This record gives sequence, structure tokens and C-alpha cells, in this order.
Amino acid sequence: MKKPILLPIPKNIVYGTETIANDVLQGKIEVEFDSNLPREGYNLSVKSDGIKVVAADKAGEFYAKQTLKQLISQYSKNDCPALEIEDYPDLALRGVSLDVSRDRMPSFENLLKFVDLLASWKINTFTLYFEHVFAFKNHKKVWEKAAYLTAENIQELDKYCQERFIELIPTQETLGHLSRWLCHEPYRQLAECPEGCYSSWRLKETDPFSICPADPKSLEFMEELLDELLPNYSSKYFFCGGDETFDIGKGRSKEACEKIGLNKVYADYFKGIGKIAQKNGKKIFIYSDMVKNDPEFLKVLPEDTILAEWGYGRHYPFKENAKKFIECGLDFIFIASNSNYSTWGGRTYRWRGNIANAVQSAMELKAKGCFFHEFGDFGHWTQFSFSLPGFAYAAAVSWNLAGNENMDIAEALDFLIYDNCSGVADLILDIGKIYNHTAAPDDNDLLYWMFYREQYEKTHEYFATLTLDDLAKASEDVLHAEYKLKRLPAVPALVRQEIMLSLQSLKFAIHTAEEFLLDENAKKFNEVNEAAQKRLAAEFEKLIDALLAHRDANYLPGGRREAMHWLRRYWYFVCGKVEFPDRFTAVIADL
Repeated sequence: MKKPILLPIPKNIVYGTETIANDVLQGKIEVEFDSNLPREGYNLSVKSDGIKVVAADKAGEFYAKQTLKQLISQYSKNDCPALEIEDYPDLALRGVSLDVSRDRMPSFENLLKFVDLLASWKINTFTLYFEHVFAFKNHKKVWEKAAYLTAENIQELDKYCQERFIELIPTQETLGHLSRWLCHEPYRQLAECPEGCYSSWRLKETDPFSICPADPKSLEFMEELLDELLPNYSSKYFFCGGDETFDIGKGRSKEACEKIGLNKVYADYFKGIGKIAQKNGKKIFIYSDMVKNDPEFLKVLPEDTILAEWGYGRHYPFKENAKKFIECGLDFIFIASNSNYSTWGGRTYRWRGNIANAVQSAMELKAKGCFFHEFGDFGHWTQFSFSLPGFAYAAAVSWNLAGNENMDIAEALDFLIYDNCSGVADLILDIGKIYNHTAAPDDNDLLYWMFYREQYEKTHEYFATLTLDDLAKASEDVLHAEYKLKRLPAVPALVRQEIMLSLQSLKFAIHTAEEFLLDENAKKFNEVNEAAQKRLAAEFEKLIDALLAHRDANYLPGGRREAMHWLRRYWYFVCGKVEFPDRFTAVIADL
């Protein structure tokens, strides 16, 4: 008897001895409701005399039917085994966040397809990360050259999500990560540091980062924005940011921070944001990184605040950090990542450990749930085919950790999303392990991450243990992946293209690092000898052409110029003795 491939694997499944005819499997479903079942839970019976669902609620009925769809998709020869499934989720909130602000926006049609995929995995919350990509009526200057979503888009997406038992939660940065607003006039006058400040994400040296929390006009401005944005969502929640606000207290709010304390300034600002959200019928999530180390501060956060504790490492101390929240009586969620930010080929070890750690910690501490993020730092040049395994695994373990923690995620992905092409997901996961040969001390992908972060010297800790042997091992794995891809003729065309792009990118990164290590006189990448830089420049130009062609064919055009900015920066880091091609410069001429 061929057992079914299900994602997530249910809590309990018992098989009978008979097989079920297709007309029965696809026939009428008898549905009953039992409020004694766990929320969103269901029992599914597949027998020769019919299909029966007993559900806790309408969501449970929907999830039972998603499981049934997965059965129907793989049994077409009257060979489905009789079975009974008992199933319900471990976590109340199981969410996915997609970055559409930096610098890649799917078409609206593809967003809807992604929602369908999340629903099939029993994800029940979804958010799009907004900095500047909502079409605010009075602020066209900020979003007109980006790919953006309108109020009508959000309302349609919200309705589409509701029909699939997904809560679409608004996310809008309200303090930091506002460079794409504050770089323009008249918004610059609201900035904490109007003259600009250092940040890893700045496009120009003069770019500000955070809005000034001590300026009453900042809250007035945010109230205008949120009163327009929030009513488009039916959700009772709102992610309002607050993360990584390293510049607060270093500019216009310095005097106020010295007088009453930075934490008080921060808390007062978010009390104001909380009131705006409450007026719009919502509770706020605040990212916890700027507040979690001060128990006294935690006690004065706005009423009903939910803290979002995020950490993307395999061994991130979720449980230790959340103890302070519990002591203060605050609700909280944990945020993990699919680790597909700032990498050419993913980080399989990192996302698997990070996600399992977050879910296990959430269950032990009775958190409200977990969210799983992908961010598009530095141009969002990573390929979406490498995003899906992490999201799928996150959906599976947040529904049923015990049954899915050690699951064969590759088998499920091959059957359910890669057109039943065996071996595709394994290949993607293997490529996501290549970074381990050259990983930075913080378990990031050194061959990609380092280029965008800084112009590092050889003496930096990132290079302390990097050797040519490490690069040779990575190169061998890339070559093996190319051979394996050639032996998989049935790979879906888009997935094949994205795998090839990832491997092309990895090869270039390896060549760059090799040239750097071989040149004894080069202390930094841009000091590598001119002959080597010319070789790298020729290779990089071909890579940029391939990356642009793929982006233009599969994503909306807005954000393209900002994304190209990061590739230009990368170019100057590794082959700056060769002029950046004019045809690429034209893409970002008006940045």
C-alpha cells in the first residue's frame, strides 16, 4: 500500500485494508461540526462508503478539505488507502511574512497563487512587509517609482485570504527603516538625523533612517498614513515595526532622550502608535530587539502590545529572551526566517535549525504563535525557488512539530509543488548547504553577505579561517549540482532557470574570493590586481544580464533601480578598477 505524502503530516493517521475508488474519493463530503475538538481541528474519514469530515469550526473543515485535495492529487488509479485522520494545530498563529519593499514585488496574480499555496499548508496568517509601497493618496512622490499596492489591491487580497482562513495582517514601519520616505522633501524634516546617518541599508550617504519620535509632527504624520492604510485590512492586529532603530537619541531626539531617557521617548511614541491602531480596531505587534533588555521599559509599553521576538540563527535564545516578557505579563510571538535573505543559494542548515528552535520554544512557553520571514535586503536578488522549502517546513512544524520536525521535506515538495519531479527539492536543499564551506562566524553566507555589508579587509574575522581549500569544496559542490540538474529533465522551466541563476551567481562569488586570497598584495577586494578585476568584471556583466532578464520577466518593474544600486556597489567592491557598464548605469541614473 502506497502511503500518502501530506504536508503538514497530520497528528494521527490510521490506515484501513481497503482501497478507495476515485469516484468516492472525489465525491460528496459529509460535514459535521463538533465544538469539543481543538480550534481549527478536524477528523477526516476516507472509506469505501464515503468521505466524512468532523470539524471544530469552518477553518477545520477547510483544512480537512486541503488534506483531501492532497490525497486526490496523488491517487488516480482507485488506489487510495482507506484512512482516518485526527488533526489539529500546535500553534494558534502560524504566519508568513514576505518583503515586497526591498526591492521586488510579485505580480498581484502571483501573490494570490502564493496565498493558495500557504493555505494548502494550513498557514493562517500572512503579512506583506511595507516601508514605502502602499499607494498613499497624498504621497505619490514616495511610491510612484516603486512597485506598489493600492487600497483596492489590499481589500481584494484581504478578502481572498479570508476565504482561505488566512488573516492578512498589515505591516508598516512607523519609526525606523523609513529611508525611502525620509530621503525626500518634505519628509526629511521629520527625520531623527535629517543630514543622514550610517546604516547598512542606505542607498546614499545622506539618507536618514528613522523618524524623530520626540517630534509631535511625527505622530501626526503617522496618524494620517495609518488612518488610510489600516481600514483596508480586516485583521485585529498591526505590525508597527520599531526594530533596529539604532539612530534614535543621536539626532533631533538627543535632548529629550538625555532628559527623560531613550526608553521613555520610545515608549511614549509607541503609546501614540498604539492609540492610532486602537482607533482603527487593532492591537500592535512591536519588534522586541530595542526594548527587551529593560524590564522597567517593558512594563510601560502600550496596553495590549504583543512583542515580536525575532532571531534568525540556529541557536538563537528565544526561550531565554522571552522570560522577561512572561515576567511582565506580556503576550509575545517568535519570528524565525527561511534564511533566504542575502544569499545566492539559501542556507539549509540555518533555516531548518532556526525554524524548529522557534516553534519548539513557542510551544514550551505558550507563545501566541510563530511567524516566518523572508527579507529582501540589498536588492532581493535571491531566487524564490530557494524560499519555498523553508516556508513549507515552517508551515509543517508550526502545525505539528512532533510529526514534521524530521520529515522528508524534499519528497513533499517534489510531489506537491515541483510537478512530481523527483530530485528537484533535494537539489535545492543541497545547494543551500554549499554556504557551509565558507560560512561566516555568525552562520551567514560569507560569499554573498560580505560583499554587501562592508568593504572588509583580509584581517577581518570573516576571513580568518577562509582558505582556498574551502573555496575548492564549494566549487566542487556547485559543479556537482550542475551535473545533477542536467540529469533532471522534467524540472519545471522557471525552477530550472532559478537554479541555474543561483549556481551562476555562486560560481562568480567563489571566483571573486579566490582572486582575493591569491593576491597577496590586496588587503581589500577592490585592491585585487587589475588583470583579475577585468576577468571578474567580464563574468559579472554576464551575471547581471541574466539576473535582470529573470527579474524583468517575473516581477513588477518597480524597485529595479534600487536593486541595481546594490549590484553596482557589489561591482565597486570586487572589480572597481573596471568602469561599471553604461547600460547598467542608465537603470539607476535617477536614483
